[in-house]
Amino acid sequence: MFTPQRAWPGWSLTPGKSGARGTGSGSAPSSGEGGASKGKGLAFGENGASLDREALAERISSLEKELYEYQYNMGLLLIEKKEWSSKYNELNQDLAEVKDALEREKSAHLIAISEAEKREEHLRKALGVEKECVLDLEKAVREMRSEHANIKFSAESKLAEANALVASIEEKSLEVEAKLRSADAKLAEISRKSSEIDRKSHDLESQEALLRRDRLSLIAEYS
Repeated sequence: MFTPQRAWPGWSLTPGKSGARGTGSGSAPSSGEGGASKGKGLAFGENGASLDREALAERISSLEKELYEYQYNMGLLLIEKKEWSSKYNELNQDLAEVKDALEREKSAHLIAISEAEKREEHLRKALGVEKECVLDLEKAVREMRSEHANIKFSAESKLAEANALVASIEEKSLEVEAKLRSADAKLAEISRKSSEIDRKSHDLESQEALLRRDRLSLIAEYS
């Protein structure tokens, strides 16, 4: 960026001090020196005016050059201003786009955070439910184990009782079997004795019949 240099060299549009020098102190000239002094004053005045015109022309040329430089620098500044304005507008547009993108990112981030919090809450609730289910399952397992232990203990007790009962029954069966054998032996003995009694009774009946016949024969003989 160019910065114009505001250098204004000092100059005066008023002619030099020739007026004051031509008039001197303002008093009338003497009659003796009047003609020579007047001629010299006119010559000096023309030379001073010529010098002032040259200085003025040089100053005007310098001012025109300086004005051209100012206009050139101003043109460069306007071009640069236009470029910077365009860049500024582009930057503003980019900034607006970045802000919009940032807002969208913020919105998306907030939505993602909200969804993550919802998922976390759902997972926390699901975890609580799962923990309750685990506790219920552990309780059910403990109850089942306790019931299984009770059933096993009862079954073992009943099995022991059944084994004892079987042993007792087997023992009693042996006793009954022995008693049956004894009863069979007694029955055989009784049957043998009954047969013997029947035989003896038959013999007695035969003897009684024989004695009755003999008695009847005796009665018939003595009658």
